[in-house]
Amino acid sequence: MKTAKAIILVSVFFLSSCNQSIEHRHDLVKITNTECQKRIEEYYKCETCQKLFLDEEAKEEITSKDLEHIYTWKFYDDEEGGTKNGTCQYCYHKYSYLNVPMFESQRFTSSLDIDVNYRVYTPFETEGEKYPLILFLHGSGERGTDNISQLKNAIKEPFKKGDQNFFNSVVLAPQCLPDPTRWVDCDWSLGNYELSQVEESDMLASVVELLEEYKDLPYIDSSRIYVIGLSMGGEATWDLLARHEELFAAGVPICGCGPEDCVSRLKDIPIYAFHGDKDTTVPYATSTIEMYELIKAAGGDKMEFVTFSGQGHGIWNQAIVYKGDSEHPALSEWLFSKTK
Repeated sequence: MKTAKAIILVSVFFLSSCNQSIEHRHDLVKITNTECQKRIEEYYKCETCQKLFLDEEAKEEITSKDLEHIYTWKFYDDEEGGTKNGTCQYCYHKYSYLNVPMFESQRFTSSLDIDVNYRVYTPFETEGEKYPLILFLHGSGERGTDNISQLKNAIKEPFKKGDQNFFNSVVLAPQCLPDPTRWVDCDWSLGNYELSQVEESDMLASVVELLEEYKDLPYIDSSRIYVIGLSMGGEATWDLLARHEELFAAGVPICGCGPEDCVSRLKDIPIYAFHGDKDTTVPYATSTIEMYELIKAAGGDKMEFVTFSGQGHGIWNQAIVYKGDSEHPALSEWLFSKTK
């Protein structure tokens, strides 16, 4: 941060709010350049204890971070990286990061000897910070080993639209191995299934191991771990919430079927689900709407459900940036408010 140009006036205090019984000199600093936060134009600095205050009596303390820019970020990317441009929302100062690896390519080998290719987005500043973690699970069409196809649908939409909640999160996007491997070993075209009849797949168990590795990192807020999935990944979202509810503060299954015999557990988890009522790939009538009705009947009151009327299977790009309506909150605001 550049040094502020300032006009300095001096005030001398004894036994001031700095809580020291020695003489304090409070210098009034008037900012005359573009450094800002909340449009702070002047503050007082104690030359004895180096603390900063908004008022001459030294009762309202601030820190150096309160004098910095607050940027609104937008990302312009290609497959490998791009440019992150920021504009200060108060003084309109601009800053850019060039050649940013938005989602870095990584690989993890699980205890089941499965190589999990994944991409990870990490905010720029991690030292001393805590961020929520999003696990994103793609659909059946993005399976493979190229470690890029899993970013094809949905997950980049919030970044393109400048959603600060996503920019200020760590995002894990693993890639499921090629067909016939599935996140959940059952036929989604039949709708909901019973968890007691389906063992956790080795692929999904390996992803859980990856998630466990990340959740203990010093910059991860382990009370704010979320899972978002579409289609095959929507099914996996339901499956993870049922098998590992202790990990997640909330889940967002998009057009996926779920385990109908786990309602007693799922009813207490914040869930925001989406489905098109003309979906024939994962049938609407025997998947999300049925899960919603079962959870409500069991007394669950933490689930939001939005039906995309007249739409089929491919609703994910709309759902992940859903802005809300008179009956339902915006997804981003709802999701990032949830804690474990």
